[in-house]
Amino acid sequence: MEKKSDVLDATDRSILQMLQEDAFLTTKEIASSVNMSTTPVFERVKGWNAMALLHVTQHC
Repeated sequence: MEKKSDVLDATDRSILQMLQEDAFLTTKEIASSVNMSTTPVFERVKGWNAMALLHVTQHC
């Protein structure tokens, strides 16, 4: 049986789509678009990075 954390919900998919379209969006911009505060959005993205679902690179 899958754990809840293993399943992407509609909000997860929205956030991922936004990041695919514009990887330079801020957490604040994403949070506003999905009607969430910044902390839950940040934690979701951080978790995806830890699972290697996303790869974040630093840009100069």
